[in-house]
Amino acid sequence: MEKNLRPGQPVSVTDAWGRNLLRKVVAVSGQKVWVCKPEEFEKARRERREPVCVGFPREAVNRGAL
Repeated sequence: MEKNLRPGQPVSVTDAWGRNLLRKVVAVSGQKVWVCKPEEFEKARRERREPVCVGFPREAVNRGAL
């Protein structure tokens, strides 16, 4: 799977309960991908601040929207 992820890119992530969630990439750090809800990403951009995000292991991130 392609792992060239960039900020703002839509991805789906698999949470601890096996659910697929639509998120946007905030940053990539080593084997962790920091993501947030699309609404939070856009709101933070409008407000010129960093989005509130959570880290997922790379293997839990699937490129592309659901």
